[in-house]
Amino acid sequence: MSAHAEVLALQQRLGLSYKDAAHRLFMAEFEKLKADEKLYKSFANLKGSIEKVLESSFNTVNNIEKSLESGGSGSTAGTGLNDEASSLDE
Repeated sequence: MSAHAEVLALQQRLGLSYKDAAHRLFMAEFEKLKADEKLYKSFANLKGSIEKVLESSFNTVNNIEKSLESGGSGSTAGTGLNDEASSLDE
């Protein structure tokens, strides 16, 4: 439906002037755009957060693999592995 037809339908349905109906339609479309922009920004923030978590997890896995390759004497600091192993020994 064209914008003109939508304005006419709104004008008839609500008994508004053409100017008021057009303004009302414009504001409704503007609010939709603002909501879409918020959603887009939210996903961009979420993407950045996910990338940071994945990078951190990847680095942790690499550190564990390097530690295992070097005979298990490497540091597992920050992985929580030392804490778990200690509690299992007790």
